[in-house]
Amino acid sequence: ELALVNPNEAKNIVILGETGTSDSDVLTTILALTTIITNSSISIIAQLKNGFYLNNLKSIRNINIIPIVSKNIITNVTVQTLREKGIGVVILDLLDFDGDEIYFSDIPELQNKTYKEALLSFDKSSAIGIIDKDGNTKLNPETNTIIKSGDKIILISEDDSTIFYKPQLLESQTHFSAPVQKPKLEEKNILFVGWSSMGVDILKSFCPFISPNSKMTVLYLPKYVNEEDLAQTNYNGIEVNFVKMSQSQFDHDKFIED
Repeated sequence: ELALVNPNEAKNIVILGETGTSDSDVLTTILALTTIITNSSISIIAQLKNGFYLNNLKSIRNINIIPIVSKNIITNVTVQTLREKGIGVVILDLLDFDGDEIYFSDIPELQNKTYKEALLSFDKSSAIGIIDKDGNTKLNPETNTIIKSGDKIILISEDDSTIFYKPQLLESQTHFSAPVQKPKLEEKNILFVGWSSMGVDILKSFCPFISPNSKMTVLYLPKYVNEEDLAQTNYNGIEVNFVKMSQSQFDHDKFIED
């Protein structure tokens, strides 16, 4: 049946999972496509609910499968928003089709030059990383990283038509240096209203970036929470205070400090 839609003529193929079902249907569709597709330039973008099968998908050769674990994206955006107020708006702006967007651009003139030179060679775009010929991504690599043949520069730009390589800009940038100090771990006071397995993932990703003196409080209604998601109370040295509430007493104001 898949052969009827002639997938070999597609530019890319997107497979979306059904709401409330496991990833088995998505995996079955991917495996079926691998027996049909002969055009190795086609990318298969597949939505997954969890990352259990990621390694299996990566082991499939001669076809470019890009698995997207939607829960991980939500978790990562949430964590970054907790770390830096307002960053969520920036991320959403980059992901939609208005304003500036992310582009992969092949700049032959930068071959055998350093990433530092790439950083300083655009005036209407900003380089944020490199993607090599095998599809491996390096965001904000070391400034002495050499750009090789087949590498593409990852840029933030208003449009692909506004990406202009200008080597003359290097002449005026004689005192450029990248920051070397790691940011100080800030002390945070975070209140979670409600809890789920996603909350566990958020804390695992978030806690390594904040001070061990931070305070974490979780208010939850028992009937909506799996007890297994309450088992871990220490995340990277930070104790989490789980507070059981009832619907009649679910007053979060007393947990908010000025």
